[in-house]
Amino acid sequence: MTASERVELARHPDRPRCSEYIETIIDDFIPLAEDRRAGEDKSVVSGIKNCRFRKQVVPGDVLTLRCELVNRRGPVGYGKATAMVGDEIAATGELSFAVTD
Repeated sequence: MTASERVELARHPDRPRCSEYIETIIDDFIPLAEDRRAGEDKSVVSGIKNCRFRKQVVPGDVLTLRCELVNRRGPVGYGKATAMVGDEIAATGELSFAVTD
């Protein structure tokens, strides 16, 4: 298979997307989004930085992610995130994102 054929296959419109897998596996998945007067803009997590894992997460755990906006310039920004399992911190770090139309 040539490099061009691999790219074509990877970008095929019928190929499953990550969000489809996530929605199949996770019951209460809520993507990052910004609520605006004209509607809701979705965002894409583009990076994870300074992540510190504090607790092992196993299948069946309910993971809650909270992110506080730290800085934003135009459609790109970053926030401080905390992942919790119940009352315990599972991980902390920074998430960068881009707001899409």
